[in-house]
Amino acid sequence: MDHYANEGLKRYIIEVNAIKSYLLSIGACLLSEKARLLEDVGKNGDIKYIKENHKSFMREYKGILGSISKNLNNIESNSYSNCIEKIEINKEDIENKIDCINKFTL
Repeated sequence: MDHYANEGLKRYIIEVNAIKSYLLSIGACLLSEKARLLEDVGKNGDIKYIKENHKSFMREYKGILGSISKNLNNIESNSYSNCIEKIEINKEDIENKIDCINKFTL
C-alpha cells in the first residue's frame, strides 16, 4: 500500500472510530458494531472488506441521522431549545465526518 493510501486508511479508521462511539452513545448498538468491524478490518489492512461494506454502512448511518433530524424538527417546545441547539452542533460535526468518510479513496 503506498503512502497516500496508507494515510487515507488511517484517516478512515479515525473517522469510523468516532462514528462508532457516537452510535453507541445514542443506543444504535448494531450499527456501532458494524462501525467497529470496519475499524478493526481497517487496522488489519483489509481494504476489500471496507469496499464491500462501506456503502451499506453509510446508508444505514445516514438513515439514522435523517430520523434524528426529522424528530428534532418536530420538537416545538421552548423548553427544549437549548438541547436542540447543542444537538444541531453535534449534527454538523457528524455531517462533517460523513463528508470525510465519503471522500475516502484507496
